[in-house]
Amino acid sequence: MVKLSKNSCAHFTIPLIVMLLSFNNNASEQPNTDNANLSRYHLSSSALGAGGVTPTVPTNPVQQEDVIDKVTNCNGALDTNIDSTINSLPNCRGTNRFKSKKVTVSSSTTENGQVTPHTLTFLTGQQASFTITANAGYEIASIKGCKGKLLGNTFRTSPKLKRNCDLKVSFSQRNTVATSDSVGSQRTLVALVNFPDNNEKTITLDHLKRLIRDNPNSLNHFLIDNSNGKSWIDAEFLDWTTLEKQSNYYFGPNSTYTRAYTEFQNDVVSSLAAKRDLTNIDRLIIVAKDSYKGSPGCYAYQSKMSRGNHYEYSGYLMVLSGYDMGCNKPGRIAHEYGHTLGFAHSLSYRCTSQPSSLIDKNNSQYCEGNGGAYSHYHDTMGSDYQYPLYSSVWRAMAGWFDEEQVKTVTQDGTYTLRQSSMPSEGVKLLQIPIGFDGRGKPLHYFIELRSAAGNYDKVQFQARRIDYDVIVRNNDISTQNKVTNDLVDYYWFSSVINQHKPFVDKYRGVSFSVLSVTGEGENLSADIKISVPKLALAPSRVTEFKGSSELRKSIAVRNISNENVAISDVEVSGRNATAFSVELNGCGSSVLSPNEACDIVVKRDKNEASYGSLIINASEDEAQAVELFAANIQQSDPYDPNAVLEWQAISKEQAPKLNWSDAKAHCNSIQDYGHTDWRLPHIEELRDAIQRTQPPLFVLELSSGSIQFLFWALTGPAHNPLNAYVVYGNGTSHWMNSSKDDKYHVVCARTVD
Repeated sequence: MVKLSKNSCAHFTIPLIVMLLSFNNNASEQPNTDNANLSRYHLSSSALGAGGVTPTVPTNPVQQEDVIDKVTNCNGALDTNIDSTINSLPNCRGTNRFKSKKVTVSSSTTENGQVTPHTLTFLTGQQASFTITANAGYEIASIKGCKGKLLGNTFRTSPKLKRNCDLKVSFSQRNTVATSDSVGSQRTLVALVNFPDNNEKTITLDHLKRLIRDNPNSLNHFLIDNSNGKSWIDAEFLDWTTLEKQSNYYFGPNSTYTRAYTEFQNDVVSSLAAKRDLTNIDRLIIVAKDSYKGSPGCYAYQSKMSRGNHYEYSGYLMVLSGYDMGCNKPGRIAHEYGHTLGFAHSLSYRCTSQPSSLIDKNNSQYCEGNGGAYSHYHDTMGSDYQYPLYSSVWRAMAGWFDEEQVKTVTQDGTYTLRQSSMPSEGVKLLQIPIGFDGRGKPLHYFIELRSAAGNYDKVQFQARRIDYDVIVRNNDISTQNKVTNDLVDYYWFSSVINQHKPFVDKYRGVSFSVLSVTGEGENLSADIKISVPKLALAPSRVTEFKGSSELRKSIAVRNISNENVAISDVEVSGRNATAFSVELNGCGSSVLSPNEACDIVVKRDKNEASYGSLIINASEDEAQAVELFAANIQQSDPYDPNAVLEWQAISKEQAPKLNWSDAKAHCNSIQDYGHTDWRLPHIEELRDAIQRTQPPLFVLELSSGSIQFLFWALTGPAHNPLNAYVVYGNGTSHWMNSSKDDKYHVVCARTVD
């Protein structure tokens, strides 16, 4: 008991203890003869549960893990664990109730499935996650016993859970499979593969299970967070399978594309099919050991593949290898898995000043540098090392947002956008139509709001020291041969819009600006003012002029507004403007009524590969532009394996770094050793000189692990004339194809007569 004078305060310290103990501490009242003229009150205390109050010594030892639940009866305030009475009080008795700070959840199941982990103990107020895995042919039927929510195949306890509980899970026979290729259960087989000449087991099956399924940062949890519980992984695992052929057969110096990809995949599938029926699998992840001379690489396909020497598997395919390349990291796994969901890449163009339009990477020099690098903005389909959520564009495409959370903007106005880093109501993605690609698919500007919230976006925001980011992306209008267009962002766009400055796309008739950003956490939102285009082009980029038989292309210009639009003039400009001309102008000086269209025919006038732009100027300062690309139709010498070559003598300091067109022009223009017939080498010639000759003709090492010393080849993949092959100049067997806009090193060769 404590005695105190009127208008004074008494302080009671309430210690925290862990065990659920119950005791009652009562101090007997004793008279106080000092200061008899002061009013005095008598306070006593009691503690319910595991705790004590001082003064008044507890009868049980004090621990550390319990928390104060409630303090009652005496008029006071709880400051940390100090209970202070306030001003005048009658004699009173304070009651202090304690509660356990930890809670334990154990699990039990019927047959046909399991819950991992079996038991978890955690602090009250926190959430725990349990992965529920149904056996093949079964699905989750019911979950009882603990407060929480099922997201996909992950049960998350409620933060309001206060008491120990038993999580009871039952299963029933599966009646349906995934409702689409991206919604519902994604049945995935993960298989470890090595070779007779390299049979090290460099990753354990348990480690792989943690990466894919069994920890809070696993691929499964990542998919559940992205999809708001609409998609999850039912994973099975196969331990190491050793193929019959040596690793160097597939990936060594004499490897071919067919060996490294098709034959390797077929052999893996047939070997796995001997162990397990693959017909009921949606996705196959092959985790393969490196060879000593090369690597299977890290890649995945956006379309379903039929694989196996007897076509034992049909579904989505993903390959993870190159342990030194980081393929066994969570972000890279999620990146490749995203491709199997139909997602393409997110790319960035680094702009030195504000570009006037998204087409400027071909029309001017605003966005220089190695264009098309993986985006550092918030999308694991770009740079994946910090493991952010997928872009809202991909999530909307997959059907993971509700219909009302994706807003197509067709009228000028101000629109409210909610953050998409964690679940909440409201619009998560704004999309502004800007035309159509060569296949007739719509192209858009996309705007999303990401924040330092949720389970996966925090790391990037902490690294950049910002609280939110309004991100502007668009379909890559140069993408014509993929299942899905890549996404592109421009560094300058983001800096402009986040500074609340308007951005105007000069050649798309679009403008937008952030008026305000309010709220926090799941309630963060931005008000964005948008002006939409009045015209749309189809296609918004001419795919290409293919070969000598395609010398003309037609572009349709349509009025998509609710008012008349006057076309003032049409012109050709751009990098190689003289390579094209307008043969028929059906839009000149015309006025288009709503939904009316006119046509323009463009003709190519040169045989070499060329870039240009067709500009359509309209009323009210609106302009539209379409990119023009003509493939090279000049005759070139085919690859001759018996030709004798002379190579340019260079060091890594002397090899210029150029885009493909400039690299080709560079070789054609040099006059080394009195010769003028220098050219870019074919990929076979480069690989013979760099990778198949011992010692290699050129050994230019990578600098600090970056892909810096790659050499352009004259040839490229037949299915994609926008790309050409590049070969690693570091004595390995690596090579790839890359956009001709990218910049790599150049070495020239000539055929000796």
